[in-house]
Amino acid sequence: MNSEAEGISGNGQVVVGADLLRQAGVALDGWSLSIARGVSEDGRVIVGDGINGEGMQEGWIAVLPPGHP
Repeated sequence: MNSEAEGISGNGQVVVGADLLRQAGVALDGWSLSIARGVSEDGRVIVGDGINGEGMQEGWIAVLPPGHP
C-alpha cells in the first residue's frame, strides 16, 4: 500500500492524505473523499476533491473541530 502526502500544516503536525477527518469525527454525509490537496497553517482547514452524495465530482472543504489536530 502506498501513501502520498499532499500538504502539511505550518507547524508540521498535520499531514493531509490520511484518515484524519474520520478520526476527528467530521461527518462525511455521503461523500467519498478522493484526495486532500491542501491544509491551513494551523492544520484545522483541509481542502480536496471527492464525489458528493449525488455521484458528482466536486471540491470539498472540511473544518476540524476545536482541539484538533
